[in-house]
Amino acid sequence: MISKIAIVIPVFNEGESLRKTLPEITLGVLELNCDYKVIYVDDGSTDDSPKILAELKESKIYSNLEVLSLPLNVGYGGALRSGAKLAADQGCWGVVFMDSDLTNPPSEIPRMIQELESYDLVKASRYVKGSDASEVPLQRRIYSVFGNLLLRFLFLTSTRDITNGFRAWRLQEFLAFECKNTGFDSIIEEFYHARTRKLRITECASILRSRGNDLRESSSSYSLRALLNYLKPGIVYFFRSLK
Repeated sequence: MISKIAIVIPVFNEGESLRKTLPEITLGVLELNCDYKVIYVDDGSTDDSPKILAELKESKIYSNLEVLSLPLNVGYGGALRSGAKLAADQGCWGVVFMDSDLTNPPSEIPRMIQELESYDLVKASRYVKGSDASEVPLQRRIYSVFGNLLLRFLFLTSTRDITNGFRAWRLQEFLAFECKNTGFDSIIEEFYHARTRKLRITECASILRSRGNDLRESSSSYSLRALLNYLKPGIVYFFRSLK
């Protein structure tokens, strides 16, 4: 039985958009049948994000909100791990990682948590029945499809959407390993550890929305170097499995 979960959200220079995203996240988790915390991790923002987060924290409306402020930017993966450790300190059993730009619908969180009762890692998927990513620019979709096909082959897995950062973990399992990568490629390193440890993994259909025009440009990179960094954990797993 799930007792308490945390929704951990990294923030870097999101500014006024935080006032729009937090209400939708709060509404999206109302169907949860357990206690929860929404943890924003301010990853060394240099805009007015810290001030806005402090104001939201002081508001009586968001009693489930926690704000973790990091003095320096530690990267996407580093911010999430810091948030997960705070969630564990507060007695949380599971954690959901999502972006602050609402490209991941918060309304999908209750279903992911339900699946977490039977699995160790639940990946939101853009490539299973019932999913949709049509709002995403074509170049990004092509890059994602190509990368996931390669990773699926390298990891010898039936999981179709390995690169999606919208996922739920059992906290005990997530904190049982350390990630060397602190950027977005930490998502793939996590999956490497999940496969190596023979954890139970499943997917839930997800709708990936486009990033709002009023938000800053995404910091995700689609260069050849970024692709190679994403593939590296899969390559290591593949060759180790041959031994």
